[in-house]
Amino acid sequence: MLGIFLRTSIQIYLFFKYNWYSKLTLRNVAFLGLENAGKTSIIQRIRGDFQPLFANIKTNTVDRYFSEYLGNYLTIWEIPREIFSSHEILSENFSALQNIELVIYVIDIKDSSKFDENLQFLTQIIEISDVTTLKSISVLFHKWDNFKNTSHNKLMAKYQSQINLLMNNFGVNVQFFKTSIYQSFSIISAFSDPLFEEMKFKKPIEILLRNFATNWQINQIYVFTSNFYKLGAVFNDETSLEDEIINDIFRYLQKIDETLNIIDEMEISLNDNKIYFSKFYIEKNKKSYPLYVVWKTMDSNSHKMKKSIVILKKTLKYLISPEITPELIFA
Repeated sequence: MLGIFLRTSIQIYLFFKYNWYSKLTLRNVAFLGLENAGKTSIIQRIRGDFQPLFANIKTNTVDRYFSEYLGNYLTIWEIPREIFSSHEILSENFSALQNIELVIYVIDIKDSSKFDENLQFLTQIIEISDVTTLKSISVLFHKWDNFKNTSHNKLMAKYQSQINLLMNNFGVNVQFFKTSIYQSFSIISAFSDPLFEEMKFKKPIEILLRNFATNWQINQIYVFTSNFYKLGAVFNDETSLEDEIINDIFRYLQKIDETLNIIDEMEISLNDNKIYFSKFYIEKNKKSYPLYVVWKTMDSNSHKMKKSIVILKKTLKYLISPEITPELIFA
């Protein structure tokens, strides 16, 4: 069963209903790794650029990007090794690592010759970074273009063993991810999961998703924010076909805009709010999967929230039943 894809502005909804955070805060994320590890292509995916790359892009300067995730302003730094290793990084004027909470270190899993060099650079990063503010490091085993391929498992295990020892010595948490530019969902998860770990409403949302999956006998649920960062997921059953569908749909959703032809349209009322549905289909292996573009108005002025995407194999009545609360719809 395909389950549900949700791309939602849940952070806005939760703000108005529960007031779980009262102001936006600033969080710093740094991308580091050896040359040609794939940092730039990963950041392009995070920024919403899903066009294929046909050449290595060498970065010679420190680049900075801005985004937002669940009430947090994000400053995303991309720092080339040659700059990081220079004296400039130690300057008081260099602010990239002064308040870094998350370091995302990218390893080219296809290049086994860089094992020692990667460990040396990771050690240098920890020694220079302020471990009082650094909450975690995520290590991305990148360019793992076929997740069924087990040929990289031995090298990955070797990395994990040594990196765990290193991080334990410094008291820094570490997480590991397999990523590929051909599996956009893997990149979004690797970027979002460490950020979501710090959210105080992480546990309530996880419980809500599990209960929703159980109630409607759904095997997979994915929840995304309006800028396509992952908010939560439930996996009860995974098959290769479903994984292919997920990635196909995820790429498809990036291109959705208001020019799409609407097959069907409907609305329901929940208290003073209205929820609008537009129905589409996506084809995969000669099967049609329903896709519902959903947006919700929050006030009498009918201010339209950013579109949310719902894909489900269950019948539409589960969503349009008046008895279902907004919490379930936006879970």
